[in-house]
Amino acid sequence: MSESNNIIEECLKQRGDSVKDVAFAVDSVDRILEKVRNKSCDAVVSEPWIETDEHGSVKFARVHAFGEVVHTLVERTNYNGLFLPGYVNAIIEDKLNRFLPETALTTIDHIACGQNFDELISLCDKYFQQLNFRRFYSLDDKQLNNNITSMRSIVITNHNNGKITNSRTSESIKTKSDRGIRAVQ
Repeated sequence: MSESNNIIEECLKQRGDSVKDVAFAVDSVDRILEKVRNKSCDAVVSEPWIETDEHGSVKFARVHAFGEVVHTLVERTNYNGLFLPGYVNAIIEDKLNRFLPETALTTIDHIACGQNFDELISLCDKYFQQLNFRRFYSLDDKQLNNNITSMRSIVITNHNNGKITNSRTSESIKTKSDRGIRAVQ
């Protein structure tokens, strides 16, 4: 078993079904790492590495997001292949596919992250400062409550090749929850 499989296996044992890594397509891994290093001395999880095949090369790096979650930065500016080095079209057509509807999944709309009380603002600040995200909109605990519990929500966004990627982060105000990604849609 590879080292990356062991990392995922340990994560599943500790936290159950959850998200460990959210990848971002970036224009320059080096520029983002420079910004991350200027803001936090321990945020870089994996130094840059390059993977290559006959279609070109892709540069990667990993940075800490929050809790056990990391972001893999993917720079494909020198790559013309289907997806990433080593990926190929399926040679065998799965006969089950003809019975299934087309998914037409082309992008991820948003990621929802649950945070402990009073951690939301500092997490959003990290995304603003290190990854050039900006606030899209927010709701506070006075707008989202039922007199038993309440929630604050901040939607942050970045611009990626003309497409906006939203990341909704929220925190529980009166109850504590485990930090982690709640939904990828």
